[in-house]
Amino acid sequence: MASELRVNTLKDASGNNSVATSTVANGSAKVSVDCTPSGTTNTTFNVSSATDGDTGITTINISSSLASATEPVQATIHNDGTENRCIVAQNTSASAVLTKAFAASNGTVTDGAVDFSLVAHGDLA
Repeated sequence: MASELRVNTLKDASGNNSVATSTVANGSAKVSVDCTPSGTTNTTFNVSSATDGDTGITTINISSSLASATEPVQATIHNDGTENRCIVAQNTSASAVLTKAFAASNGTVTDGAVDFSLVAHGDLA
């Protein structure tokens, strides 16, 4: 038989630093991944796979889809000393497939060895 714990507020062990459970649920990341351009994942949460696509593009496939293709997503590149840019595009079919690309400062898309991290917030479908 499953158990259920119902609370409105969480506090630390000393009874301080309270937070509403809705803040915890709404503010928690729904997807996170640390990945290489070749699709090798180092750490993941709610990610089924990562695949190397065209030059400079890695597709992150999410285990449990987000509610829509407009949920907030942030990606960052682990700085390798060159000027790189990270572009994130969500699949408009709301299947929650996220893509990433990076380019050198001259505008040439490359498949360099720059790792990246991605996190998505919002609601699950």
